[in-house]
Amino acid sequence: MEQRKYAVLIYPDFSLQEVACLTSALAVWFGEKIDVIPYSEDPAEFISAALSPATVLSVEIVENDPPSCRVTVPDQQLSLAIGNKGQNARLAAKLTGWKIDIRPESGFYGEDEME
Repeated sequence: MEQRKYAVLIYPDFSLQEVACLTSALAVWFGEKIDVIPYSEDPAEFISAALSPATVLSVEIVENDPPSCRVTVPDQQLSLAIGNKGQNARLAAKLTGWKIDIRPESGFYGEDEME
């Protein structure tokens, strides 16, 4: 099956009720769950919003070419931030255009770091 992509622009003066109504209609139309996040020129804010509902503690910009960052989340929310089979992390990276490395707050990632 061919994957279809769509973009929807929601103007800032839309009320939350209008946005909720629009996303419900789109979900019925496309048969998929639709998330709406606020856009921000600030990469840290945009990346944090893209990883919701996980709580992002920090976003550290690592490189700009290609754009990549290291995101820290509470230990108990690591699996939420990454998502089932990495889906949340992949969608956030695709949406933002950034390579996102998600790490737990404790720093333990199940591997030895050489930094």
